Amino acid sequence: MKLNNINILKQGIPHLSLIILLFLGAPLWAQNSQHVSLIDMVNEYHLGQDSIQVLPDPGGKLTIAQVSSPEFQSLFKSTTAISQKVQVYWVRFSSSANLEHEKDWVMSFEPWDKVSLYYANPKYKDYPASNVKKSGASLPMSMRDVDQSLDRERPFVTVPIINHSKQTFFIRLVGAPHFANRISPVLYSRTHILEKKRIEKYTQGLHLGFILTMVLYNLFIFLSVRDHSYLYYVLYLFFLGVIFMIDDGDGMELLWREYPWLDTHLTYFILPLVLIFNTSFTRSYLNTRINSPYSDRLLKILIGFMGLLMVAIIVFTATKQGKYIRQYYTIFYGLVAIIITINTGVAFHCIRIGFRPARYYLTANLNLFISFGIAIYFFWTDQFWNGHVALQIGSALEAVLFSLGLADRINTLKRDKEFANERIITQLRENQEILKENQLIKDKANKELSHKVRERTTQLEERNKEIEIKNTKITDSIRYAKTIQRAILPNTDKLCQAFNNYFLVYLPKDIVSGDFYWLRHFAEEQKTFIVVGDCTGHGVPAAFMSLIGTATLNEIVNQKKIDDPADILVHLHESIRVSLHQADGKNEDGIDLGLCLIEHDPENAKQRKVTYAGAKRNLLCVINNTQELIEVKGDRKSVGGMQREEKRVFTNHVLNLNTGDTLYLTSDGYTDQNGEQKKKYGKLKFLQTLTELSLLSLSEQRQELLQELKEHQGNVSQRDDITILGVRL
Repeated sequence: MKLNNINILKQGIPHLSLIILLFLGAPLWAQNSQHVSLIDMVNEYHLGQDSIQVLPDPGGKLTIAQVSSPEFQSLFKSTTAISQKVQVYWVRFSSSANLEHEKDWVMSFEPWDKVSLYYANPKYKDYPASNVKKSGASLPMSMRDVDQSLDRERPFVTVPIINHSKQTFFIRLVGAPHFANRISPVLYSRTHILEKKRIEKYTQGLHLGFILTMVLYNLFIFLSVRDHSYLYYVLYLFFLGVIFMIDDGDGMELLWREYPWLDTHLTYFILPLVLIFNTSFTRSYLNTRINSPYSDRLLKILIGFMGLLMVAIIVFTATKQGKYIRQYYTIFYGLVAIIITINTGVAFHCIRIGFRPARYYLTANLNLFISFGIAIYFFWTDQFWNGHVALQIGSALEAVLFSLGLADRINTLKRDKEFANERIITQLRENQEILKENQLIKDKANKELSHKVRERTTQLEERNKEIEIKNTKITDSIRYAKTIQRAILPNTDKLCQAFNNYFLVYLPKDIVSGDFYWLRHFAEEQKTFIVVGDCTGHGVPAAFMSLIGTATLNEIVNQKKIDDPADILVHLHESIRVSLHQADGKNEDGIDLGLCLIEHDPENAKQRKVTYAGAKRNLLCVINNTQELIEVKGDRKSVGGMQREEKRVFTNHVLNLNTGDTLYLTSDGYTDQNGEQKKKYGKLKFLQTLTELSLLSLSEQRQELLQELKEHQGNVSQRDDITILGVRL
């Protein structure tokens, strides 16, 4: 009995060794140099440089007739490396099939835009253009040889392998995939790949079903509680589910079969929306506006950046610059890492300040961070299915934790609200007791206050009467000062003696004015001095300053007999500084004024010599013949006030004018007057107005200037003293 067993064992060892050798060595001997041998026990062949040969086609103009001809066979090389600069490649591979049970075979490739597999006519051994199997990311499902989404990332074509024969196939690949650096097709038996993908599809279906359930569940809660956190979360989950559906190939297979452009571009538009609504959910859920204002501003900036990114993608797509969009994945993964890091930090901060719902958010974020890292590792090692599974598991756990966190957040807010209501009720009761006590105290205090108020009212009435009496006296004094000021200013008779044609606009802001005008006419010498001055400020102080200016001018011209306008301003400046002790820095008031000396030409009765000197005021002159307005600018310094230079000097400007020409001396009150829009009348507009009115008589000019001021000023109060003196020579 034992001997028989030993004989059986000896006879079985060779057969067992052969089976083990076939099983372990099948991938080796089945993929010998430039040839693939198909056997029954192997259903999946990874074709590398030992199995296929590659011919680059930079111009993309080669045909199947050319590449299958004997002349081109020596051009095929064993290297499978590809360059992004070359968009078309030809691949040649040979196979032999010795199968007891015939199988249908399919081949997958990297995500090329177009894949065309050419096979020989068994009868004539040639490669007609009609014998072609097509697939690729740019073709609609109806044009693909395999109209099932076996793998979104890798297009499939059927391979018409004939049993018990050797065959050579040529494949044309168009549109080098961005994430691939070599050509590595895989040959599957159709039954094997369908069984392999069935489990993946089942897993993908469970994940998408779970995401859809969470979307509907949280949407219902949002409609009930109207909390924006749920709305942002629902939109985030929805667009995340769409991305997974696109990556799984379900979108192309079920929804947009004839629109491959959507399958290749839709992800680019949705990814920013996923990040936008995820970040918006973070801001709303963690209440960063209150719990972390700095982080809230940072998250707003990220949302804006992602919006700009989406606009840039739309522009690139509209301008057909799609080759640059693929670089977008690098930006996207960087943004994901940044956002996850920021969100994690914000969650830590919220937990530290006692915001309890942040614990769920932190756990979900850490879980997502781990799954994202695992997925990146799998993608880096070309294990795309494992990477997708890691992301699916991470997103599912995140959805569950976020849902629990939202529920806990509502409960927390509800408890906080109830606690706040209880505190409010308690506080209201305490307030009622306090109000009762306060009312008693108030009643008692009111009685005492009523008595004191009556006494105080009596006292105030007496004081008010005293103040009214004093105010009346002060006002009467100021009005009397106005009378004095008016008496000092040149009257109408003096103006008429000097000029046959003139007008005067004199509008003090208060009872007395800080503006003044001065005149000295020497009939025998046929010369006249006219001055318009604007003292610092307005009201009583400025009025006193105007009296000083008037008295000093009288002394300089009448007593000292100085008739040079520039010298007059110098003496006026020195007199004011001495009178007000301005050298000691106790007073800095000054006067802006313009002074004109008008002299008749004894040889020509129609000509006038005008000498002008100005201290921060300009002389305006309208030439009668041409209606041209001339502006003679004074020096940019006042008389009196602060003096930094050793000696203040003023400049004379001499004009030779004719009869009919008009001179204007003004203060700055008219141009600085505000209107109802808080806009000044302005110097340029004033000059334009004078030019437009130059043809009118001076009395008409005065009326027009007053009307223009009234319309501009409206209901706005006058802000400064206004003086305009117009003289026609």
